[in-house]
Amino acid sequence: MISSGVIGIALVAGLGAGMTISSLNLTRVDIDCRGVCRIDGGTCLKGGSMTYFLAPGEIKEIELWVAPGQWRTERVSVPKGERRVFVCPPSPNARERDYGRHL
Repeated sequence: MISSGVIGIALVAGLGAGMTISSLNLTRVDIDCRGVCRIDGGTCLKGGSMTYFLAPGEIKEIELWVAPGQWRTERVSVPKGERRVFVCPPSPNARERDYGRHL
């Protein structure tokens, strides 16, 4: 026979896990790479894309390739309940054959 205390603990544990997941309210950020950019150590080349899920108030730093050896940092956040598409602009001084050399 299972005691009511054990059932209560199981219910609280189950509800707590469900509430934790739903209370995160992660927001989606799609990265459209029209130029070369780096996010969290990963590189997105021209024509590629990446998807991230951010918690409310979380900021993602995206490095945009400006020229060989030169990067510009953009900071991205998404308000709760919204979805955002961030476009890595074309790299003005980039030639496709240089991408692998200067990443």
